[in-house]
Amino acid sequence: MDKRNLSISAIVPVYNEERTVGDVVKILLESSAFSEVICVNDGSSDKSEEILSSFLPRIKLINLQKNYGKGYALAVGVENSKGLIVGFFDADILSLTTGHIHQLLDPVISRRAKAVIGISNSASFSNLFFRNLSGERVYYKKDVFPLLSRMKRSRFGVEVLLNKELGKVTVPVYLDGFKLLLKYQKYSTTQAISEYLREAKEIILTFPDLYKVPYFEKLEKVLKAKNLKEFTGALSKLDSKISAYQEFKKYLEDYFKRTFKS
Repeated sequence: MDKRNLSISAIVPVYNEERTVGDVVKILLESSAFSEVICVNDGSSDKSEEILSSFLPRIKLINLQKNYGKGYALAVGVENSKGLIVGFFDADILSLTTGHIHQLLDPVISRRAKAVIGISNSASFSNLFFRNLSGERVYYKKDVFPLLSRMKRSRFGVEVLLNKELGKVTVPVYLDGFKLLLKYQKYSTTQAISEYLREAKEIILTFPDLYKVPYFEKLEKVLKAKNLKEFTGALSKLDSKISAYQEFKKYLEDYFKRTFKS
């Protein structure tokens, strides 16, 4: 495939990422790979919109009036993109380089892969399900387009959705020195825990529908947990005999064990 004939859109969902989003956008604009950089401000209440506005007209900025969730923001970005290929980039990356961008795009551009997920080489997560929730992804837009309505409803379950529907054609790319800003570096301890719980619950809500498994009472108790103690207690009783739930329970236990160990 002739790279000169390709159009590639970079899409960045942004929600209260004033500390990092400027540096992420700068690197994306420095790369010659993209025909456009689209930033979807998902109802941020900090200075994210002000920072993004400083890059106009070099970026396409879409401001949502309230927080709809990551899946919705990505879907809106795809809807407004012109590229044949779309690259998803988190707004809280600490160490994005043009080298990382090349690593992510090259397998798709060269037709060695239909889709790519970027995974940090510094991550020591034993659970592959957790590592595969990375937000750095590259797809042909035609493959993502049929999923947009479901992406809009998925919130932080969007990576689970993308893995389920496109995982078989997705190739992992390991990125040296790639790091994200942890929630403990963004928020107070109490707020960080609250954010982790919110994300975990949104992922849970996506799971039964995607994997066609029943939604049962013990899962409801996990979703109703108001704090980490209640959540982990309810999770420990999630003893469904369904193998998909056993795998998912293991993922969540690993998620919190490694999150709160740091």
